[in-house]
Amino acid sequence: VFSLAYVIYILEREQWVLYSQFGSRIIRGTDWVLLSKDQQQTYTQTVLADYFNCIWLISVTATTVGYGDLTPRLVESRIICILAAILGIVTTSLLVSVLTNRLAPTSFQQFVIDYLNRSS
Repeated sequence: VFSLAYVIYILEREQWVLYSQFGSRIIRGTDWVLLSKDQQQTYTQTVLADYFNCIWLISVTATTVGYGDLTPRLVESRIICILAAILGIVTTSLLVSVLTNRLAPTSFQQFVIDYLNRSS
């Protein structure tokens, strides 16, 4: 959670964007570049420039609550939120599976339950 929140914090605060180069490379490469000052003015600072707001966003997204009070504005940040939601769904399903297996009666306990049900 904290690492995903930190990535969003860096993306939103430092104004990094994904930049594609078509130069002399045979295969199209992508690099992260910092926007110039005049380009930064087109992107206003958001509440996601605060690290704790990024933690809140990732936590709400990963638990699939989704209050909608914070939204990322950069495409890269949105992709990270999608990954956080997918990881949250997988983690929640694994947690439910483990708890279900732990709470299910063992074969001996099931035998006793069946025996008591037949006796009554």
